[in-house]
Amino acid sequence: MTTIAVVGDVHGNARALRAALAQARKGPYDRMVFLGDLLTYGHDVGEVLDLVAEAQEKDGATLLVGNHDRMYFDLVEGRHDYFDGLPDWLKDTVNLTLEAPRTAMLADALSWVEEARLDGRAIAAHANPYGKSDWCYLNSLDDHVNAGVALAQRSLNVGVFGHTHRPRFFDGVRPLGAVPFDQQLEARRGNPIVINAGAVGQPRDGTGQAVLLRLTLTEQTVRATFERVAYDLAAHIAALRAAKLPSATIERLVRFFA
Repeated sequence: MTTIAVVGDVHGNARALRAALAQARKGPYDRMVFLGDLLTYGHDVGEVLDLVAEAQEKDGATLLVGNHDRMYFDLVEGRHDYFDGLPDWLKDTVNLTLEAPRTAMLADALSWVEEARLDGRAIAAHANPYGKSDWCYLNSLDDHVNAGVALAQRSLNVGVFGHTHRPRFFDGVRPLGAVPFDQQLEARRGNPIVINAGAVGQPRDGTGQAVLLRLTLTEQTVRATFERVAYDLAAHIAALRAAKLPSATIERLVRFFA
């Protein structure tokens, strides 16, 4: 049996990350996994990188590459294809993130992997089970069914992802939709199970609250608890409002927490 503290998309929100790490360390946990997307939207670059580096050193945390992480790696090396396709408001927050000197060192400052084995039949990746730099979202029922098929084709039966910022637990039995918080969900391992950890730094489930996934894997079962994480949300919103960004961009960022 292994219990894993899964930290979803952080997106520059150091207050939420600090609280999530403190909650994760209360246990139980045997392992810690970050699903990537450390930066953008929030702008606590230095503190976020420090907290993740500390988790790698003290907790042995695994860090996955997300689409935003890959974008910053590319921008530093002069590749702009992904950035060029972003809407203007999102370019605003990326450009502000790039003003932090440590963003340029993101690739080398931490240890990264594209995908992580959680046990012999379970994986974690940022977005989906389709491989490096595939950022397709798992939103619809068909998306989750297809992801399950891809897992089964690889002789896997559990996939843990982020990317959508919306917590989900799809086992082919429960209806796909919002999950209960602070309640344990359990499913038998057999048919593929597709789990989304939600987001620590920028939830998009309509609540504005951070979430930590605590996942326990046994040979026969998967148990998942989506834990609410309390932190000073008002201070984070105040920091967003104080950012050197166009007012329309600020309002767009703040609405995620309304």
